[in-house]
Amino acid sequence: INFEIEAAGVAHLLVRRCDAAECRLFAVDRVSNDEREVPRVLSPDDEFQLYGGSTWSNALVTMSADGRHAAFLAVPAEQYDLRVGLFDTVTGEFLVIAAGQNPDLYWSGDGRFAFVIDSLASGILTAFDIEAGEVVVVSRDLPPLETFTVLSA
Repeated sequence: INFEIEAAGVAHLLVRRCDAAECRLFAVDRVSNDEREVPRVLSPDDEFQLYGGSTWSNALVTMSADGRHAAFLAVPAEQYDLRVGLFDTVTGEFLVIAAGQNPDLYWSGDGRFAFVIDSLASGILTAFDIEAGEVVVVSRDLPPLETFTVLSA
């Protein structure tokens, strides 16, 4: 059996374990080492090719603080623009929350908001509210942004 870390956060990991027959996903608590298998709604033949946090500059914060959501870059089949999506480690569902040429994602400290900025395109900062299921434009009236920092309260 071999494994790969698909996403990492401060307190959680999303790990893919493969044997000769199949690959399965597990959510792992980094403190207690407790793990649970994650349902897999997406298959390798689905419409998106997913890329984990290793493609991002902030690769070690691709999971929400509570470990429920892992962020991935997704490339639609036969297209070249990137999408940012959240993979729900409880339900196995994948939800696209933003698109762009070079999107970067940052989590709020409590994991409620996923902030996305596309520094190569508009430089607009958006926030996806996980509880409300809505995207809000945060920096509409500001100059284009290149980076963003989330500070704890």
